[in-house]
Amino acid sequence: MKKVYLLYIQNDDINPFLAGVATTKAKAKQMCDRLYEFSEDAYECIIEPIELDTLILNDEKELF
Repeated sequence: MKKVYLLYIQNDDINPFLAGVATTKAKAKQMCDRLYEFSEDAYECIIEPIELDTLILNDEKELF
């Protein structure tokens, strides 16, 4: 089962929004570090792993 890592950013003024997708957690952390360089910690970076080829219906996962 393959995973990717979604990178969301948010702060007090905005709701979380998708800023990037990484193939490893290490790359996702690098992306967060780059965002912090760019914005000087104006955003909180959230890394969320997800499984590829997965459908979620009624809180149950179906793998394809």
